[in-house]
Amino acid sequence: MGVAVIIIALLSLKVNMKDNVAVLGPTPTIVAPAPVLQAVQNGLSLVGFPTDIAIEQGATVTQNSSTKNSAGQVVALYEFISKQTISDNFMLYKNSLPPNRWAISIVTDSSTQKIIDATKGNVQAKIKMSKNSSNQVIVSIQATTIK
Repeated sequence: MGVAVIIIALLSLKVNMKDNVAVLGPTPTIVAPAPVLQAVQNGLSLVGFPTDIAIEQGATVTQNSSTKNSAGQVVALYEFISKQTISDNFMLYKNSLPPNRWAISIVTDSSTQKIIDATKGNVQAKIKMSKNSSNQVIVSIQATTIK
């Protein structure tokens, strides 16, 4: 009797097979979660900055701010002098954002500057790489939380 109850219970469950794995109920939809927004981990406090965007360790920070714009959106800006070339930084961000579920929407690739626009959840990021008047490579990362 106990075996018959178990068999009936198993037959009454809706089971989907996907990649030879039984899944109870409908197949779930995977949605990229919004990035975790918290302080930069190298001792600098920056509310609203995504922790899954790479920051060059040991770089000289030139700007570090977090404000709310007129629409009430948090805008975090982190800028530093990089020891890497513009091209090296460009490849780092271009290759490291998609595995962290950032969708790259616009890429500007010129000889003097490179810009990547990316979105994840309700956060839009703009990463700009260029040289300043002293010929130093500047990386500017702006993250805006969209309401």
